[in-house]
Amino acid sequence: MSTKSYFSSVLVALSTFAVAGMFAPAHADRIILTPSPTALLANTYHVEGMQQLGPNPQSSLWTAAGTTYTEVELAAFHRPERDAAAISLTTQILPETSDLPAIAVGVRDITDATSRMAGQGYRGRAFYFSAGRSPIKFADSPYPLRNLTCSLGLGGGGIRGFFGSVAGDLPLKVRWTVEWDSRMFNERLAMPLNASTQVEVTRIGKSTMLGVEYHTPMNVF
Repeated sequence: MSTKSYFSSVLVALSTFAVAGMFAPAHADRIILTPSPTALLANTYHVEGMQQLGPNPQSSLWTAAGTTYTEVELAAFHRPERDAAAISLTTQILPETSDLPAIAVGVRDITDATSRMAGQGYRGRAFYFSAGRSPIKFADSPYPLRNLTCSLGLGGGGIRGFFGSVAGDLPLKVRWTVEWDSRMFNERLAMPLNASTQVEVTRIGKSTMLGVEYHTPMNVF
């Protein structure tokens, strides 16, 4: 099976699972492309697939699992005539409290496999520090400030300097996210299908992607 056929099959399977299958306190190491200030909890996992529309499509697939001390992520990226896979590790340093932000550190693409992968790829090995807060969590607060989260971090290597994000809930349970990934702005609208699954429309730079995401539990960052 070709790489393109493999990614197409995976995305179809994920979509079918999602349809068969909002937000709750949870953790994951990635917002869109920027690192999150949290890591997956032990014995939880996350699967996400995205497919670009139009000519010269790109595909992305992420799987991650939480262990006692760290999160392990495997990512695969496909674009015409180029493929890459990456392994990343994230460790939660501090959980969010009433006085302190959540803080995580990590290394992305340990083997530097994506150094020549532009677009939605990781652009090579990166080390980072990320902090985040959920300043407004009240379900009855006015839109678009419901379940507001924000993050800010600093990275080196494939991440060039500062990065950050802001996300909040819109009407109809749609979650809006915008981030600066140290190179470009990315944006996402996500609609939950149930407590663990969401469908997404994501803009990465100038590319529009359709995707589906499954968490145990659902990501809030």
